[in-house]
Parts: sequence; structure tokens; C-alpha cells
Amino acid sequence: MSRLLPTARLASLMKAVVSMAAVFALSSCGEIEPEPPVDEDGEPIELPEPYDRWLEIVEISPAPGELALEPSIAVRFNDYIEDDSFRSYAFGALSSGGVVARGDADYVMTDKTVVWRPWRPLEPGLRYTFQTTGAVESATGSPFLQPAEWPAYVASRDQEPTSSTALPDARWDDVAPIFEGKCAECHRNPQAGLNPLTYESLQNAESQQTDLYLVRPADPADSYLMRKLLWDYADIEFVHQPPAWAGGEQLSREELLLIEGWIAGGARR
Repeated sequence: MSRLLPTARLASLMKAVVSMAAVFALSSCGEIEPEPPVDEDGEPIELPEPYDRWLEIVEISPAPGELALEPSIAVRFNDYIEDDSFRSYAFGALSSGGVVARGDADYVMTDKTVVWRPWRPLEPGLRYTFQTTGAVESATGSPFLQPAEWPAYVASRDQEPTSSTALPDARWDDVAPIFEGKCAECHRNPQAGLNPLTYESLQNAESQQTDLYLVRPADPADSYLMRKLLWDYADIEFVHQPPAWAGGEQLSREELLLIEGWIAGGARR
């Protein structure tokens, strides 16, 4: 007469048999690759290159430590940000337990930097952690790889408020000499057929290479002129300016900031 195995032991043996069967199945089929991601229409989604090509934070300043009650926090990235993925009011926040300090941010395209400021002064003595949104992406479409750790600060009355100005307050008279000195030789040659880069010619002027405007007042990141002037801006048609093949040199950081500040301020006369 056969003896029945206890229920617990029988269940254990069954699990072992199933596991062994799975091992044999995998060894006979080879390595199983995951299904490629698809969009809502079933089309394959192109994945970005390895991590070194993703959008990453290079530096956050100030460094962890004491923070002014009305601070400015600068976040510098390794690449330019896609304009449509950036939301000033939702870029970042300082949190301390259940206390959350939200604010506004300005994107300084020239420096690949976002400058964030809280709407209200921080509570002195509280320990805050700063964190940005994960929704931003690079101008080439790569997603944001968030850091493993975020900086922590202690709000202090002893720290002086930092400057709230991210870009210079520039008018046309400030930027006109840049175009005259670096661009006029070619752009104002009647035979070249180029935009002469005068104040009037830049108003409502569309690019000949894309569907963007050369200057979109209050939005430098969506102004094709800025993209052409930044030589390491990847998502661009045709050639950067001033062209290296014509002996041109990239504008200095100060010149680029002036032009960006002029556009950000509404491209005023």
C-alpha cells in the first residue's frame, strides 16, 4: 500500500519540477529578448543612445549647505533643453517634509542652465531638498536621467539673497553692434541675398531652412537665430553662424547672452 506525501512536501516537489522545466526550456530556446517598446499605434519607439547621450545635470549651484531665504538655484545641463518640454512654473521645488516651496524658472539657453527661484521666502531653519521635474528632455529628444542624490540646504537668515536676474536687460542698441561687426560683411552684401539682420528685417522674419521665426520675442529657445549662433546646438538645419568656412568665429558668451537677453525681453527697440 502506497503512502501519501504530506501536502506541504508535495507542493514543494511540484515547484521544483516546474522550476527545472523552466530551466530546460530556457536553455533550449536561448536568451529571451524583451519585446521592443511601441507607441499607441503599435509603431516601434526609437530609444536614445547609451546614458552618456542622455540629458544630465552637470552642476547645481549653490552647493549643499546654508541657503538664503530668497535664493536662486542654477541647474546646468550637458545639452540644450527642448523648448516644448520646459515649463517655468513646474521645473523644480524645494521640499521639507510636508512643506513644499514652489517657484518659477528661467532657461538661459547660452549656458544650458535653468535658474529657479521660489515664489515666497523660505522658512528659516528648515532643511530643504531641491529636486527638478523629470519631464524635461534634450533638444535632440533624449530623456532626462535624474541624479541619484539631490542637494540639501538649510534656510538661513545669514545668507544674502541671490540675484534674480538670469539674463541681461538688453535692447536693440546693445545687440546691433554685434551684428554689424560680426555679420554685416556677408549679410548686407546685396549679392548674397541674405537677411541683413537689421531691427526691421528681423521682425516677423521666418527662417529659410525651417518653419521657425528667426526671432520669437520672449522665447529665445524657439528663435532660430539663437540656434544658429550656438555652434554646438545639434538640432539645426544648414550651417551655424558665423560660418567657420568663411573665417568666422563663434560669438563670445557675453555677446550670446546679450542677444538672448534682448529676445527674452521682447526684442525691444
